[in-house]
Amino acid sequence: MNNSGKTVLVTGASGFIGSSVAERFLRAGYKVRSLTRCAQTEKLVTSDSLQQVFGDLTDMESLITACSGIDFVIHAAGLAHVDSSKKDELFNVNVTGTRNLLKAAESQLVKRFVYVSSSLASVVDKNDTTVTAYGHTKRQAENLVMSAHKVGTIEAVIIRPVNVYGVGMKGNIPALISLADRWFLPALPVLKTSVSLISVEDLSKAIDLSINLENAAGKLYTVTDGHSYNINQIEEEIYLILGKKFPSLRLPRLLLYTGFLGVEGINKISNLLNLKFPSLSGIRMRTYRNLISTNSFDNSQIVQDLNFRPEVDLYQMLPRIVHSVIQTKANQAD
Repeated sequence: MNNSGKTVLVTGASGFIGSSVAERFLRAGYKVRSLTRCAQTEKLVTSDSLQQVFGDLTDMESLITACSGIDFVIHAAGLAHVDSSKKDELFNVNVTGTRNLLKAAESQLVKRFVYVSSSLASVVDKNDTTVTAYGHTKRQAENLVMSAHKVGTIEAVIIRPVNVYGVGMKGNIPALISLADRWFLPALPVLKTSVSLISVEDLSKAIDLSINLENAAGKLYTVTDGHSYNINQIEEEIYLILGKKFPSLRLPRLLLYTGFLGVEGINKISNLLNLKFPSLSGIRMRTYRNLISTNSFDNSQIVQDLNFRPEVDLYQMLPRIVHSVIQTKANQAD
């Protein structure tokens, strides 16, 4: 497919997902315009086909400029999970910001708008009590995107990735790697739950397909790598890659729960006192619920419609992820 002359705007291009998307489209021959709030391009490759523009999802003038002459918009920017004091900011960026970008894209006659949402948006439809404020804002943004498609002002596609893995990822897996590398701790309790995942490279591939195939317009696709993973098996693989003996003792589930509850309490108090404990900042009760809950999704729709075929699984990528986490920790210690 000849993509020369086509220009795609990628929001959040300095982030984990956005940088992978931008690089894929550059390799495919597109001109890529990166919308960023500041000069933060260290994650992007150097290319004559890459143009950086500065803007903000709350600034309509900058968004109209960013969308000028653009064929496709990939909206990967947004705020993730924040504490309760920042819920207004979460709504302002994820919902109002998406509305602003849609209007700007429509005004500049952009052909297709791809919104990178989250599988957590699906929880809202189930009226699940564990739904997060982040999940609510992603679902509201999805509604805006699909409404624009239905009235015919722009073609739209919604991509709902599950948890995304790859070098530079955040979340439970890097936390497990850090703990296994630095401390001699009991293993997690036996957990029979399963989780769906997707590599950042395969997610970028799915976004590529959603832009280029006509039958993707107006669709919502959940994206996974087609496998279900058990956290205990992931934990064992991490120890194997580290060359460390797997712990003979397992942490009782009640003690795991109490530990997460205690750390979350420490984090709340430290926030009130404006104290910083970086090693504890990402540990919340939501993390505990993710560990003990099944979080599996079906990707059959995108496989059927777009012939999506994931190229890697977690265990193929895990050695690189482990090495990256260990190297990052070593660099921070220097």
